Amino acid sequence: MKRFDTSFPTPYKGLSLFLTIAVSCFLISASAQNPFLDSLKKELKKSPENDTLLYKLDFQFAQYYYGQSKTDSAMFYIEKAHHSARRMQYADGLADYHHFMAVFSKQQQLLDTAMMHARKELTWALQAADKNRLVYAYNDVGNMHIYFGNGDSATINLLKGLPIAEKYKNLRLAANISFNLSAAYNMIDNYTASRDYAEKSHHIASAIKDSTYIFHSLYNWATQESKLGNIDSALTMFERCAYLAKKLTCDGCLADVYNNIGEILYNQNRFAQSLRQYDKMARIVKELNDPQYDLYLHMNRGNTLTALGNYRQANEDLIKAQILGMQLEANFELSQIFLFRSELAEKTNDFEKALDFRKKSDSLKAMIANDKSLKDIHRLEIQYQTAEKDRSIAEQKVRLAERQTAIRKKDLINTGLFIGCLLLAAIAFLAYRNVRHRQRLSEKERELHQQKINELEKQRQLIAAQSLMKGQEEERSRMARDLHDGVGGLLSGVKLGLSTMKGNVFLSEENARTVTTIIGQLDSSINELRRVSHNMMPEALIKYGLKEALENYCEGLDQSGQLNVRLQTYGLEERMAQDTEIIVYRIIQELLNNVIKHAEAKQVLVQLIRQADRFALTVEDDGKGFDINSPDYKSGAGLQNIQARAGYLNGTIDVRTRPGEGTSVTIEGILN
Repeated sequence: MKRFDTSFPTPYKGLSLFLTIAVSCFLISASAQNPFLDSLKKELKKSPENDTLLYKLDFQFAQYYYGQSKTDSAMFYIEKAHHSARRMQYADGLADYHHFMAVFSKQQQLLDTAMMHARKELTWALQAADKNRLVYAYNDVGNMHIYFGNGDSATINLLKGLPIAEKYKNLRLAANISFNLSAAYNMIDNYTASRDYAEKSHHIASAIKDSTYIFHSLYNWATQESKLGNIDSALTMFERCAYLAKKLTCDGCLADVYNNIGEILYNQNRFAQSLRQYDKMARIVKELNDPQYDLYLHMNRGNTLTALGNYRQANEDLIKAQILGMQLEANFELSQIFLFRSELAEKTNDFEKALDFRKKSDSLKAMIANDKSLKDIHRLEIQYQTAEKDRSIAEQKVRLAERQTAIRKKDLINTGLFIGCLLLAAIAFLAYRNVRHRQRLSEKERELHQQKINELEKQRQLIAAQSLMKGQEEERSRMARDLHDGVGGLLSGVKLGLSTMKGNVFLSEENARTVTTIIGQLDSSINELRRVSHNMMPEALIKYGLKEALENYCEGLDQSGQLNVRLQTYGLEERMAQDTEIIVYRIIQELLNNVIKHAEAKQVLVQLIRQADRFALTVEDDGKGFDINSPDYKSGAGLQNIQARAGYLNGTIDVRTRPGEGTSVTIEGILN
């Protein structure tokens, strides 16, 4: 079955644009003239009871209507296809369904729902016959992590998908994944890796002659070269991007390119050449009718005109930029605009306006810093910078006073008094600022001290919980050995003695039956003792490791008829530390016990993936689900046990469930 891609470029944001393609939407055309659809219809006429053909036909119609923006019709057919796939337990079809829903939910900005479908897509893709589905699944999960800002998780999933795409010669998808890896590495500030994957995406796109990918990958490559300080290479690449954008007739892309070239030239003090780029951008922006492009044009061109000494036109551009920034509520850009206007006012000797604009810029920057909750070291740095700016403001006031003194030479006494008052005001202001800074530093030191106390208390509680769990496991192990080797050995000895007596001593028929009954009861007692001993500390876990212990445990549940358990493990060939294996085993045991007791589920999937020193555990059932905000759930002993054990592994727990829709529990952690 053919697949459809799911990426699209994000809007233009920030002074240095880094384009990302989470996936460009490429839908299969399903129409009356589609040969693939026609062949499906013919085959279905021959075999009207063939559920697989019926599923494929419904899925084709869903994609067709989706491409025609007929959402209601698309959803009608995709749900029909889903119903058929679920009835057959058709892994390929279920993977396709969740892929479709992940794309749809993402475009509707239902990001939590999109992530849920992407994870389910990965679950079914691992079972599907066509490995290309697995590539799409890893790509979808990676893309959702990009949307949530999880750069590390995005790279883990995308790096799993890339070698599969290359192995099966899916070059377009390999280009897409390489491009997304460039975006993910950029999120975690690894600009070298980001550049390398942008370069790789560009080479693949060039090989398959995909003009859109060629442009976007080259654009990102140039952006990373600029960040790494390779300015000449970046300019050459951006010039090539301009040529490609013209061929694509993508005016927005071309405007982005001119804006970036203009910024690079400005930073090199090549102001006249920078202005020519913004003039080119202006001709395009006029046709785009997009206020965001207008904002950046007027802001950057106004700043460049200031550097060239064209103050009147610079002021006009910056005023327009300020109006647009207020309309768009673009606080970061407004702070830059106020800073540019302050510098312009200072160059035109209007120091009062310069001071006013600088204050507005600083105020917005402080608000932005507060919104982003910068770390303490960043806050201290901002305070230092603020103090430097205060000194600059004081110097501006002094220069203003001196200028006023020159104008009022005839009234020396009044001028002297004015200067004295102004200096006293400046000193008082600086003194006040100094006191305020000390108070803020003192408050921050108290907050840091309290934070350290809280962290130490949490660490103490974690150590106590870890010690308790370790003690419990050691006691379980000791009791299991005592029961198995001690009591078990005694019972086996009694059984052997009775069996010997029965064979060597003459007993009446009734007494012989009694002895036989006692021996049978001893057998049952010995078996029950072994079962209890195994539950307390499975022998397979100690001798053979976590993988075999889980297989035995899940097989036992499966054979008991209580639950249909599917176990998937990856990367467990090498054993972990014994304490870690026991904790992971207990977490899975607790989760499955909860499913048996509360979920009323028929099937459950247990998936454990290990990669280097990290692991990801998912337990997903098709039970009745529950309300995650319920007090009973939050206060349950089972949840507390799982949280304590996950905390020992520095793990995070993600529970996704709703009444009637099953439950999915994901735990990601670091191995000790």
